[in-house]
Amino acid sequence: MKKLAIAISTILLSGAAYAGNTADVELFNADDNDVNIFQMSPAVGNDADVLIRNSDENEVDIYQMGRHNDAVVRVRNGSDDNDLMIDQDGRHNRAVLKARLGSDENDFAIEQDGRLNLGKVIADDSDNNNGLIDQRGRRNEAYINFDSASDNSNNKIVQRGRRNEGEISVMGGSNNGTLKIRQKGHDNDSKIHVYGGSGNEALTKINGDDNTTYTAFYAGASDNDTTILMKNDSLDNTVYAVVVGGSFNEADVTIDSSNDNFVSVAQWGDSSMAEVTLENGSNDNWIMINQTNNDMATVTADNSSYNAVVITQL
Repeated sequence: MKKLAIAISTILLSGAAYAGNTADVELFNADDNDVNIFQMSPAVGNDADVLIRNSDENEVDIYQMGRHNDAVVRVRNGSDDNDLMIDQDGRHNRAVLKARLGSDENDFAIEQDGRLNLGKVIADDSDNNNGLIDQRGRRNEAYINFDSASDNSNNKIVQRGRRNEGEISVMGGSNNGTLKIRQKGHDNDSKIHVYGGSGNEALTKINGDDNTTYTAFYAGASDNDTTILMKNDSLDNTVYAVVVGGSFNEADVTIDSSNDNFVSVAQWGDSSMAEVTLENGSNDNWIMINQTNNDMATVTADNSSYNAVVITQL
């Protein structure tokens, strides 16, 4: 089939008469197409909706500037190797990328600059996908969700600003790595949840103050790794790393040049390992480790003082 290039440009002026413009594109049994949508709205919002069914190797780029814009791209019915990107500049924007029904090896990217934006990447029964959500501003929300999806790599949420929320959730998938959240700023929340599955890797990086991060492996999730890094004079952060009912899980927490933080590692399974490292003048931190059968805990303090460590092994 010949390569098809689709370009849609919508510019909203500041009058109500221009409100409610939409751009809809559907690709069915169509391969190797380029779709480019540009929408600008100084006041009200535009909508962009792209549906890809049983179509491979397509490239979709959506650019939206202004407020209250919505962009949704869905790949379904075994649509593989598509490159999908949504870029939004403004506030109250919503971007959703979905892969369903055996749609594999797709690249997803959402970039949002502003505040009160929502970004979602969803893979349902779809494998080998890459997802990136990059947000700058405040009070933004980012979610990456995998359901029965495996071997998805390089999935990452990056948030710069304050009062942002980032969450990665895996339901019954294996070998997803790395599931990464990186937050720079203060008063941010991050969560990584894995229900069942094995061989997943979770990585959280914190650079700032008053942040809360929660990483948990539930329902017999085994052979998973948790890594949490805190650095650059990060203060008053709260860290939770939890395992319930799984085996051979590892948790590695590093506090570098950061003070007054709380770390809790709870591994309720067997043959797990927890390692917490305090270095480069990390002082006045509180470390709590709870473990059960055949587990190992190691806490190392290097040039760090006035820290409290409690280890309970049952």
